[in-house]
Parts: sequence; structure tokens; C-alpha cells
Amino acid sequence: MAICKNCKYQYDGNFCPQCGAANDVNIPLTFLQEQEQTHSREFSEQSSIPVAPVKTEKKEKAHALLGFRTNKVWKKILSILYIIFCLIMFISLFDVSQDKHLSFRDIVVDKIGDIVFLFSIISPYIFLSNTKIRNKLPLFKNHKASLSFVGMLIVWTLCIVIGMSVDNFHSQQYEFDKENHSFTVIETVDPNCIDVGKIKKECDICKKIEVDEVAALGHDFSNGEKCLRCGKTKNELTQAATTKATKAQKTEKATQKQTDKKHKFFNSEKLNESFISACEECNINIDEVKQVVQTEDGVAGPRYYFYYNYEKYIVYCTMEERVKSITKNLVKIYENTEELQASQGKYRMVYDQKGSTGKEIILDGNSYYNYYVPTGKYRVTNRSKTSMFYIASDKYYTNLDGYQENDILKTINMSKYMETTVIEISEGYHIELVHGSDIELEKIG
Repeated sequence: MAICKNCKYQYDGNFCPQCGAANDVNIPLTFLQEQEQTHSREFSEQSSIPVAPVKTEKKEKAHALLGFRTNKVWKKILSILYIIFCLIMFISLFDVSQDKHLSFRDIVVDKIGDIVFLFSIISPYIFLSNTKIRNKLPLFKNHKASLSFVGMLIVWTLCIVIGMSVDNFHSQQYEFDKENHSFTVIETVDPNCIDVGKIKKECDICKKIEVDEVAALGHDFSNGEKCLRCGKTKNELTQAATTKATKAQKTEKATQKQTDKKHKFFNSEKLNESFISACEECNINIDEVKQVVQTEDGVAGPRYYFYYNYEKYIVYCTMEERVKSITKNLVKIYENTEELQASQGKYRMVYDQKGSTGKEIILDGNSYYNYYVPTGKYRVTNRSKTSMFYIASDKYYTNLDGYQENDILKTINMSKYMETTVIEISEGYHIELVHGSDIELEKIG
């Protein structure tokens, strides 16, 4: 058993298992520690050797340009097209062929204005690309979208102000030429007997083109039946005019036929005309109405619906094939009152329409129409599918329930279209219609 002279550890063998020292040598550091430090120094020396830089400078610049930062193909394509456009604009700055009439001063001022304009176009590429320029400019160096947008607004505003300021340095002659053109005729078309002539002119200063018309000369029959200008006789011209008019009529009829076919919504021509007229009054573009569909008949007559601008319209028709009313989203927007006017002892009454005989009254907070005609005998014709009406007293009273009512003299129910009956209206009485009723009264005594 040996005792280590370095760490006082008892062990068997020639080397201390605790510190690694030999049994007859005092070592200040353990063998393993020394080995570890040696390897550590070698690693540090190797890591401190400078490594040759990879040449990526060119690649980084390319990726820094606007459109090439995210390496997306569509952005690259747009960026390339943008660059091509800017190059075309730049090349156009050297084209002075259109400025030959200008003085040297005006040409210089124009070119400076063009440069300012070109700069405003390419400014996004200058200020928004990830370059050293951007990293030194306020608003842009933080690479924030909101600040960059404000920065671009400032740049564009400055370009506009500078461009307008530069324009003030033009000569007086330049301003005069802008308002006073100097035209040169570049093309002429002589007039003849029928067709007008044309004179095409171009301004030498601004290259504006104008076309003036010269009136047709008309035929000259001063020496007889033959025109001295075109050589045609009156007979030939009359036949030509007749043929032209006939062709025009045929074309107009064909066009009208196509239009009528396009606007054919109903089998009844009378109802079709009434519908088109009603749509015009409601400012409905009939060309955009694709289809009119019949739905369940109402109490007064047929009903249809259609869609216009994504909204539903309902068409209420009479038994006489006319549009009675149209509603849009259940709100009435059209009402046909043409046939409700009294004429030659005839009176037309339609439920909920005032007409010439209706008078609005308010009963218990509700609005109604009562219909008043002169006293006498009348032939009543039913103009609806079914009509029901009362001959009622003009005097109202309050019943036991607190509601206003009047006395009913007679109730008439007509269940067939064009059915007729005879009634008598006495002094102090009027007619009240039930929902859907449409009647016509003709005085007979």
C-alpha cells in the first residue's frame, strides 16, 4: 500500500488513481488536467486562424434590390419589367426630335422636369431596396412599412413641388405657343355631291391633330337632267335614294323585330306593352330583366315576379291584361291609375286606389277609401276574378266596443269576371270595396 505524496491518497500500484501522479514524483497538476489544457490550447489556436471569406458580396447586392429580397419568382418578374420601363423612360430623355421648335432654355427646362418625373418613378427602387443608402436615411432605415410609406409620400410630394417650380422657368414664347397652335395641313379629302370633305391638320408646336369638315357640294343640275359634278341623272339618283330608303326600312324592321323578341315577356301583347310602360315609369332597365315568372294568382287577377338588381319585384295584373301595380320588396312603387278616371257616366273603382271617386277616411286610426258617385241607378261590371262591395251609410257612430262603424244597406258579391248587376245609390250612401275588388259603374238612370 502506497501513499501519494501529492494528494495523500492511499492506493496500490505505480500511479495514484486520484491525481495520476507517480508514487515517487510530486506533480503540481494532474496528468489529465495537463492533457486537457494542452488540447484546449490547440483548439484555440486552430479556431483563431483566419478563414478565407466566401465571395457573396455580389449575391447579397442582388438580393437587396426591390423585388429580389424574398427570392419569389413573380416579384422578380415584376421588378425586371419595372426596370425595363424605367430604362425606356430614361432613353426617351435623349429624344429631342419633338423639341426642335423650342429654344435651348426651354429644352433644358423640359429635360429637368422629365428627370424629376423619372426620379419620382424610380424612387421606390432607390429608397426601398436594402442598400447602404436606405440604411442611412431617416424613416427608411428602420425597415418599417408604415414609416417607409410616409417617406415615399414625402419624396413624391417634393418631386411634384420641384416639377411645378421648374415649369415656371419656361420662356414667354413657350407659354404663348402652348395656347396658340400653328397648324399644317397633312391630309385632305375633297367633298362631293353627297359626302362631306375632311381637312386633317397637325400643330407644328405640340403635334396636336384636328380634323375640319367641309360641307357636301350637292348636285348641280343647272344644264339639265344630269349633274355636272357626278354625272348622274335625276332618275338614277331617285332610284338610288329609294333603294337606300328601302334597305334602311328593312334594317329598322329587323332591328325592331329582334328588340320585340327580346322584350317578349307575356303571350298577351297588351299585357306586354303595359308591363314595359310600367317598368319605364319605375326606371327599370327592361334589357336587364331576363325573365318574368307567373306565380299564384291574386284575388284580383294574375300575379308575376321578376328579379332586377338582385331585388324581387311582384307584378299585379288585372283580368283585362294590364299591369295594376308593382311592388319592390313588398313596397308599392307603381300604380296604374289611367283607367280610374270618370268618363261619360262611367266610374272605375279598384280596392285601395283612390281614383276619381275615392275619398280617404280615418277610422280607429286606420286609413280607408270610400267611393262616392251621384245618386241613381248603375250597371255594375266585375273587372276582377271576384269582387265584393257594400252600399253603406255616410253616417258613422261608435258601437258598444268603442269602435266606429256605419250601417250597411246592401252587400253585393260578384264571383265571375265580367259579371254584371244593377244597383241604386241613394242620397247619404256610398260604396265600400273589399280586398281585391275591381268594379266599373255605368249610370243607367
